Amino acid sequence: MQSSKDVKFGDIIKSLISKYLKEFCCCTVKDIFYLARNSGYELKLEHIRYYLESLEAHGNIKRTKIARKNVYYLTKSEEHIRFTLRQIEDQIVTMLSKGLLFHTAEIINEIERVFKVGRGVIHLILQQLAFKGEISYFFGLSYNGKKFRLYFLTENKKELEKQIIRVKNYVLFKRLVFPNEKAVEELVFFDENGVWKDLKMIHLDVQDFKNILFYLSYLGEVNQIYFVQGYPFAVPGHASQLESLLKKINSNLEDNK
Repeated sequence: MQSSKDVKFGDIIKSLISKYLKEFCCCTVKDIFYLARNSGYELKLEHIRYYLESLEAHGNIKRTKIARKNVYYLTKSEEHIRFTLRQIEDQIVTMLSKGLLFHTAEIINEIERVFKVGRGVIHLILQQLAFKGEISYFFGLSYNGKKFRLYFLTENKKELEKQIIRVKNYVLFKRLVFPNEKAVEELVFFDENGVWKDLKMIHLDVQDFKNILFYLSYLGEVNQIYFVQGYPFAVPGHASQLESLLKKINSNLEDNK
């Protein structure tokens, strides 16, 4: 027999689930977990799963599969959910058609601006589009050393690979590169063989350029210099040389005070 304490605990969780599904239209288990935690409720994933199943058994909510994972929504919202999920897919493809390479966070921020869904749902839709072959991804490495995904339209892969080679050779030639508009403008005249000429090629924007550098960082082809303002990228080994030089300069300045 359940105690009154257990019943009250269950009512709180079911109330929170209903609240979040009204606000975000559809969520994963982890979405609900993080939303509850951000509201000051320390819940366990297994408790959330249990009460989601309970609400589903009573017909209050339903679930669908995205990238083989469960996504939950209120039963009365079923038609709206199907329409919304298709719209999100279309929005992602449209967004990726406007550039070469997009950080996952860029995509999620754009989708959240238009649609009220759990962040985990957006991640799953990205995975599903990748399963279907409509989009693809590379991995990037952030300044704090975390791995993340960089998405692009599969049809743009050849153009992207050409640009990656150009950016890599550009960094090898310059040795130190800042991800800014000046570098992007200069790159227009630098081909994949390291030759300077008027190429009349696609002009990368700064974010595409930076994302390619994050990808090259993941591969170990370039290093990130986080201790210099502007966060430049450099050829392997140059970062440690520069750090040693800066330490020596700072030490000399301290000695001369």
